[in-house]
Amino acid sequence: MLKPSDLQIADEILEIPAQKIMIQIRVESLLRLRSFSLESEQHHQLFQFMDRSVPAGICILQEGKIVYANQALGKLLEKDARELYGTFFLNFAHPNYKLKLQQAVEEAQNSEISAYTYEIQIDTAAGNQRWAELRFSRIMYNNTPSLIVSMSDLTERKLYEQELQYMSLHDQLTGLYNRAFFSEEMQRLQKGRDFPITIIVADLNDLKFINDSMGHHKGDELLKVCAEVLKSSLRSSDILARVGGDEFAVILPNTNEQYGEEIMQRISGNIKAYNLENPELLLSIAMEKASAENNKESLEKTFEKADEAMYRDKIHRGEGREGKEL
Repeated sequence: MLKPSDLQIADEILEIPAQKIMIQIRVESLLRLRSFSLESEQHHQLFQFMDRSVPAGICILQEGKIVYANQALGKLLEKDARELYGTFFLNFAHPNYKLKLQQAVEEAQNSEISAYTYEIQIDTAAGNQRWAELRFSRIMYNNTPSLIVSMSDLTERKLYEQELQYMSLHDQLTGLYNRAFFSEEMQRLQKGRDFPITIIVADLNDLKFINDSMGHHKGDELLKVCAEVLKSSLRSSDILARVGGDEFAVILPNTNEQYGEEIMQRISGNIKAYNLENPELLLSIAMEKASAENNKESLEKTFEKADEAMYRDKIHRGEGREGKEL
């Protein structure tokens, strides 16, 4: 039979709201109240109750090995909870996080602070990767100093955060970087050693005409084609972004003006090749470039020079902002 004090603990667990993180915190607090031993019938029943009813992943570590794990942890790690016994907890850390987890365990074992919280990436027994929040607390288990670990699955939250991060830095239509990222990269490179740097500004011609005559879906298709042609013409180190409705820009690190001209010729050649194969939706852009020889020259000003040169050329040809053909 469970003692009244243990039943009180069980009742408190049942009253915990459904949020896993709140359950973890409350369970840890309850477990730290006493020393536990599976040889005790009362505590054995309490652990059985926790195994069936607590959705947070919980395990107990001794010398880095799992000596107790509930079913929720087995589900999270995609392995039967009983098969986790005797396994080194460190084995489930993603290689990039093994050192962090090892340091976390050592810190929790040796510190006077009662609880620690960490976020790491784990590899499940089935080979899947998940994000987890770990909370460590010291307890006595079977008369041995131990760590109790509660684990919450953060994968959905992390994926959502990554999606938001991606969306904040990328153009939704083309998948290229957006103006915000382009500006951040100019600021970063301004302080670096990648000079000379050349910036190319390219403007898609006739987009308004395509939208009005063939529909916006064709205009969107042409924007994506333009993005792909530009991307295929560049090096992996080059930074391509859609910086406006019909405007693209490229940062070419370690590139002088002469080599920048060669890259523009490569882009022009790829556009001609595309147009030969796709006469039904011709691609035409206007391009100009400007270069900064060292970090004393502002990349923001260099970008403005390239942009102004491109539009001056378009006006000179009588094409306004709809551009010349290349």
